[in-house]
Amino acid sequence: MSNLLTTDYQKIFPENLKKYKNLQALSLQFEEVFKEEVVAEIPKLAIFKNLEEQSDEVLSALAWQFVIDNWKEELDREVKIRLIKEAYWAHSKKGTKKIIEENLKKLNYPIQLSEWFEFNGQPFTFKVTTTKINTSVHWVDDLLEIINKYKNCRSILESICLDRERENAEYRVGNFVISEIEKEYFSNLEDRDIKLKSYQGIYKTIEMEVER
Repeated sequence: MSNLLTTDYQKIFPENLKKYKNLQALSLQFEEVFKEEVVAEIPKLAIFKNLEEQSDEVLSALAWQFVIDNWKEELDREVKIRLIKEAYWAHSKKGTKKIIEENLKKLNYPIQLSEWFEFNGQPFTFKVTTTKINTSVHWVDDLLEIINKYKNCRSILESICLDRERENAEYRVGNFVISEIEKEYFSNLEDRDIKLKSYQGIYKTIEMEVER
């Protein structure tokens, strides 16, 4: 490609036309445009190898081509490129616990998904637990939207729980070290009409360790 950019194309300009100054000026202009608009774009023809060099319009077209469900134009370029690169595998594993967790992690929603048999829930239900609130004020709605796009049809979201904890105090009694930990939880429980009600509260747990 470097040869295409550095070649002097005037060397191949027909000798019998060099006397026409207007044609020679046109050829110089054509050469300049060819190098800037055509040759410079050649590396981008290997689209998937050079996603980082593609324009936002090309990335959006690829998202449409690969039917990327949670695509949004306001996403960071790094996130868009990662979604495109992993689109094939995302579709091949769609509907599984692993793909939901992976896609939420990519979009800054680190969560733990528990299926019904892991927490003694109703059959085909699942719950989501996270220890981090996304910066968006609509993080719950965004979270639900992504989950609904990637979960299988038979599975029903039972709840979304925010679990955060902080250590308040530590006591010593003989050989025992007693830690008082305050946990905050936020839970969205789904009712029969698929509407969410919010519950928020704080509770304390006491953990005791024997010092050795």
